Amino acid sequence: MAQSILQEFLNQNLISIDQNEEFNLLSKAAAEIEKRFGSKKSRLIQAALVAFDPQTSPAEPLVSEVQEIITGKWKAFPSKCHDRPIPYVRAVLLAALQKLATQPELAGIIWLTASNYLSYFIVTERETVLLSELLREVGNIYQQAVEQKWSIGGRSSLPTLPELKLVPITTVSTVKKEYVVEQMTLAVNGSEDQGNNNVLYSFQNNYNGQVNVKPSSIWAASFGQLAGGVIKRTADIVTRLVPK
Repeated sequence: MAQSILQEFLNQNLISIDQNEEFNLLSKAAAEIEKRFGSKKSRLIQAALVAFDPQTSPAEPLVSEVQEIITGKWKAFPSKCHDRPIPYVRAVLLAALQKLATQPELAGIIWLTASNYLSYFIVTERETVLLSELLREVGNIYQQAVEQKWSIGGRSSLPTLPELKLVPITTVSTVKKEYVVEQMTLAVNGSEDQGNNNVLYSFQNNYNGQVNVKPSSIWAASFGQLAGGVIKRTADIVTRLVPK
């Protein structure tokens, strides 16, 4: 892996930041975890299970611990990510594990833990390449160290990654553009039994008193075509599968 897993999570839009300083703060949090876990090998097993599992529960105690570490470096983290902290927690944990794995003994713990459980994790296609590359990197470090110490000759073989269970993103791709357009049109125009029949604007004139204005059906249809098309195209881009 050419760059840190933390940067890769940003590149794949699994996490987001507003400025470079926030990336530095997340990196400092990862360094703190690296320091804290480096001397406690038994904790690496739990860290690997949490970091590699996209379905990690927010109730997991390690999640709260990592959140506190991140908040200690990045004070605005709770307000920015309170509704989806898990991707940030996992990204920081993975970054720490990536650094710790440069030590063959620790790489072995991470590899033996994650590789045995990875096939049971449910992984979105966006993460498949990232997790596979990172685990392969960790496994190679461990394998090379083992062969250097114990091999009596012959060609070395790299460890085999377990097969990941993918979750294809198909929900949006099954939505017809016509449906989106119809719903957007109803949102501004409405009908007798559904849609928006509220008054768009009211004003007073000198002749008949208060006048209520509603959008014309032509305007609503045009709005529905434009807005619905934009929404559909945007949703398709967001859910586009990562190239193999």
